[in-house]
Formats: sequence, structure tokens, C-alpha cells
Amino acid sequence: MSATIQQILKPTRARGLDTSSSFQDTTGIDLVTNGTFASDSDWTKGAGWTIGSGAGSQNNGGGYIYQNGILTNGKIYRIEFEITSYTDGNLQVALGTNNNYVGKNLGSTDGGTFSSTGTFSVIGQAYHETATSVALFFDASSDATLSIDNVKAYEISNQPNNNHAQIYSGRGLEFDGVT
Repeated sequence: MSATIQQILKPTRARGLDTSSSFQDTTGIDLVTNGTFASDSDWTKGAGWTIGSGAGSQNNGGGYIYQNGILTNGKIYRIEFEITSYTDGNLQVALGTNNNYVGKNLGSTDGGTFSSTGTFSVIGQAYHETATSVALFFDASSDATLSIDNVKAYEISNQPNNNHAQIYSGRGLEFDGVT
């Protein structure tokens, strides 16, 4: 059986364009100071929070622990942290103000309320009505007994893809009558 040679024409119109995007580190610099809680410094502790033994710990106080002025209002950040011990309650992350909670948005793999040990990564946009430099908050529920460690914050940006793909449909290749 002999092969038939056909001219393959590129369709003249794309059927779809790849408009996807992804979050990329802007600088790769961790903005948190003392994220390993090596000393009792750099963090403002609210009700029930203590720093010791290499962790920030909450014991039924229902307050915040935060670093002020490390984030910029309106920018997007990836926050990484570890809950090293957990007994009860939950923890939320807020960027900018203490009620701008990070949920499962902007591509976060984790989000919302944390209530177990593990390593977590959330993405959120810092927001404050008036301030330019804003805080990273960890907010514990009133019944929380847990410890956090290895806190990191990276500025990221939403970058469009760079492959400029166009999706075409139409007739495929045909060889000897077999597609």
C-alpha cells in the first residue's frame, strides 16, 4: 500500500487562547524576622500568646500574634508556616488588618481555618483602609491550644503565562486513510 501525501493546512482561526497565569516570587526574600521564634522578639503578642522553645504558642487566650509593617498594602503574599503542636481550637491568617483573613483564594493550596498539625501555605492580598505598611497576623480562637513555627512571607505576583499557545481544531493528519 502506497502512502498518500497530503498538504496540511494550518487553520486560519484559533479556537481558544491560553490565558492562564501563575503566581511567581517577586524577590525571593523572606520578609518575616525571627520566623523560627528563636528569641522572644520581633513579634507582638496578644492574649494567650508566648514565645519560647522555638515556637509561638497559644494557650486558650484567643488573641493575635503579629509582625507589624512587614507587608505592603495591596501586594500579594505567600505565607508559609507550620503548626507544630495542636490540641484544640483553630488558627487563621490575616494580612494587613486583623480581620482580612486569607481563605482559599488566589490559588492557595490551604486556607481558611487551620485546626491540625502540619505545614501550610496560603496566598492572599494585604489590605488596610489607610496604612501603607501593614502586618501579618495569626489569630487564634478562644479555645486554641497550639504552637506555630517556621513562619515565612514572600511577596509574589500573578504572572500571565509566556507560552502564547493557541488551540486549533480541525482535520488531523491522515496516513493511508487512517487518522
